[in-house]
Amino acid sequence: MDVLAESLRSQIEDGSLEPGAKLPSEREIAERYRLSRNTVREALRELEAVGLVHRRHGSGTYVSEEPFLAFTSSLTGGAGTGDSMNHVMDLRLVIEPGIAKRAAIRAKGQVSKLRSLLDSATEEAARQKPSNTALRKLDVEFHAELARLSRNPLLSELLAMSNDLMAPSRADEFLTLERVRSSVTWHRRILEAVMERDGDAAFNAMEEHLIDIKGHTEKRKAGPVPRLDKPDDPQEHSAPGS
Repeated sequence: MDVLAESLRSQIEDGSLEPGAKLPSEREIAERYRLSRNTVREALRELEAVGLVHRRHGSGTYVSEEPFLAFTSSLTGGAGTGDSMNHVMDLRLVIEPGIAKRAAIRAKGQVSKLRSLLDSATEEAARQKPSNTALRKLDVEFHAELARLSRNPLLSELLAMSNDLMAPSRADEFLTLERVRSSVTWHRRILEAVMERDGDAAFNAMEEHLIDIKGHTEKRKAGPVPRLDKPDDPQEHSAPGS
C-alpha cells in the first residue's frame, strides 16, 4: 500500500495528476499496478487522510483542487509553523471533544474496533522501525471510529470533511516518537472513558489529548527532535507507556 500511495502522491505533487482530475477506478488502478482492490482502497484512504484526494459519493475519487493543495502544503511546510497550524488545532479542539463525549454516552459498550485500533498502534509504535504511514492511518481511524460511535452521521461526515484540514497536524515532521507514545496513552484514556460511558471524562481526555498534540508541534517548531523514521537512539523505539 505504501508504494502505491507514494506513487500517486508523487504524480499529484509533480503535476502528472492535475488538480481536479478524476482518478481511474479502483479496479483500473488495481489492474495497472497488479494489486488487490483492497490494497488500492487503503492507499486512496491514506491520500484522502492527508488531503491530496477527495471522494465524491457515486462519482469517484478526484485530486484535490490546487488552492487547497497550496494551503495544505504551506501548513505542512514552513508556513504551517505559524498561525495556520494554530487554526488547525483550534478546529480540532472545537469538533473532537464533543464527538468523544457523545461516543461515550451512545456507544453502549461497542468498543471492539476502538480497542483493536489502539492495540495495533501500540504494537506498531513498539517496532524497531515504526511506520509513519501506518501510525497516521491508525490515528485517523481511531478518531473516525469515535465519530461513528457518536451515532450521528452528520458528525462522522463533518469529521471526514475536516480531516483534509486536520492533515497538517499529522504531518511527518510533527510525528515524533514522544508524540506517538503520548497519543497512545491519551487514546487509551479516551477508550477507558468510552467503556465507562463517562461523557465528561471522554470530553476532557480528548481535549487534553489535543492540547498535548499542540504542545508537541510547538516543541517541534522550536528545534529538531527525533522522528520515527530517523531515530537518534534505538532505545527510543521501546513500547509506549500506558
